[in-house]
Amino acid sequence: MRQNMRTVLVFIPKSRYIFKEMLDGVQRYFKGSQTTLQIVEYGEDENRTDVRKLLAFWQPDGCIVEASYGLPPQLAPGCLRPVPVVYLDPSPRDFGEPILEVRNDEVGCGQTAARELLF
Repeated sequence: MRQNMRTVLVFIPKSRYIFKEMLDGVQRYFKGSQTTLQIVEYGEDENRTDVRKLLAFWQPDGCIVEASYGLPPQLAPGCLRPVPVVYLDPSPRDFGEPILEVRNDEVGCGQTAARELLF
C-alpha cells in the first residue's frame, strides 16, 4: 500500500529528444515533491504500450500525455479512465469530447522572441 507517495505517468513519443525541454519542466516542477514520475515512451508500432497493464501496476494519481504529434488509440481519453489526464498540445481532431489540455502559446513565444531581439 502506498503512503502519501503519488505517482504520475508521463507518456511521450519514442522520439523523446524532441520533448526534452517539456520533460525537464515537468521533472523540475515535481522535484522535491512526494510524487514519483514514471516516463513511458509510446509509439504506433507493433509493440504498442499496454496502457491497462501500466495503470493497474502503477495505480497513478494522474497522467500527462504529450499529444502534439497525434495520439495513438491506446492513449485516447476513454482508455485512461478513471485516471485524470492532461494532454499537452493536442490536435483538436484527436478528441471528440472535452479534455484537460495545455497548449503552447506559439504566438506569445514568437512575440517574446522578437521583442527581445528588437531591443
